[in-house]
Amino acid sequence: ISLSRLALALSIMSQPATAWAIDFLVDDFSDIGDATPGDGRCAAPSGTCTLRAAVEEAVHTPDRARIRFAAAGRIELSSSLTLSSPVDIFGNNLVTLSRAAEAKAFRLFLVRASAADVVVDGLILEFGKSPESGGCVFVKAESSLILRKSTVRHCQTDKDGGGIASEGRLILNDVAVIDNVAKGSGGGILARGSTTIADVTIARNRAGKGGGIVTEGGAASDISSTVIARNVASKGGAAFFRSQVVVRNTLIVDNVADRRAGGIEGNPKTQLTMENVALVGNTLANGLASNCSLIAPFQALGVNLVGPTLAADGDKTRHDCEAESDGGVAYGTDTSPIDTYFTSTTLVVEQRVHKGAAVGLVFGGHVQWLAAPSTESAIQPDWPLIEVGAPMPAPVAQPEPPTDSTNLRALGAIFIFLVIAALFLAFRPAKDTRRRD
Repeated sequence: ISLSRLALALSIMSQPATAWAIDFLVDDFSDIGDATPGDGRCAAPSGTCTLRAAVEEAVHTPDRARIRFAAAGRIELSSSLTLSSPVDIFGNNLVTLSRAAEAKAFRLFLVRASAADVVVDGLILEFGKSPESGGCVFVKAESSLILRKSTVRHCQTDKDGGGIASEGRLILNDVAVIDNVAKGSGGGILARGSTTIADVTIARNRAGKGGGIVTEGGAASDISSTVIARNVASKGGAAFFRSQVVVRNTLIVDNVADRRAGGIEGNPKTQLTMENVALVGNTLANGLASNCSLIAPFQALGVNLVGPTLAADGDKTRHDCEAESDGGVAYGTDTSPIDTYFTSTTLVVEQRVHKGAAVGLVFGGHVQWLAAPSTESAIQPDWPLIEVGAPMPAPVAQPEPPTDSTNLRALGAIFIFLVIAALFLAFRPAKDTRRRD
């Protein structure tokens, strides 16, 4: 049995116990629809079960359906999949869903199930491309999506939400949203409805406003244990918050804006609470520090690090991210580099590791970087995320350098070998080359 099949079997066994009215097992990775939608069987014309056929059958199921995969693989879609009924899709981190290279522009998932949650667990979603909002995923109003243990990458839109755009309820847990592009707002995520984000990496996304994430509308958003890093926008390199937002235990670092707020941008509708957040190392394109630009003070809880914002002339430091009370905030200056500033505080950062290079999550104590957060190696799209709170991996043991005595013994052994070889050659009898009759 292959390792991938073994991992798949173990992960299926570990899925939570839920009452599913019907269970589909995808064994065909082509993109062919169901032969007879509504007959209760996932069957393409060939008799195999494809993901599209399973989704089409799930629509006709009155209760919740489950879709699983018989093996690891890749599915190249020719058109969008509409999830309009309660369904749980388990990819177990072994299945990739992509827009076919020759296909027209479309998003991968349209979620419009109003009756109950749609759950997508353990899928890699990539290369969606939509002229409308939501490059890979769009959640309609009155709908709900729970996305877990998944990656959304290399998606783009001509409007808002390069990776994900949601007008409904959105829950992200243990998700990477990376390398997505929006011409409008929210390079990684646009959230207009109730949004909960936990244990998520939002990195290397681009947009006009809010390179990493944009929140707007009347619903509240909660962001925790998350890394928002190396995103780029005209305004709000990391985020543009236009609503009520609580950010906890989160690192916002190394984001860039062309015009204003390399870190967080706000407006009169912004109601921001930060607790145990490091908002540092964010800049304008010209290199000036620009961590924040808020009109109203934010509510500070716990311990927060807020770096400076430099005036355009570079002569003074401004803090455009003022708290209602300084009790929960340590402000940096233009002379405090990020590594010095971190280690000089009593803040603790819990590590989120990407194959040996680390970015941090703020929890209180001390900070240890395995790699400078400004290096290109700090975020890579294909690096798996280690679960937040997991212990740091043990470093690979390096061989001890030889001591002086070890070196002398080695040289002595080589010298003795050479002497013996020379004596052997010197006293070896000469070979008799005379011809015998």
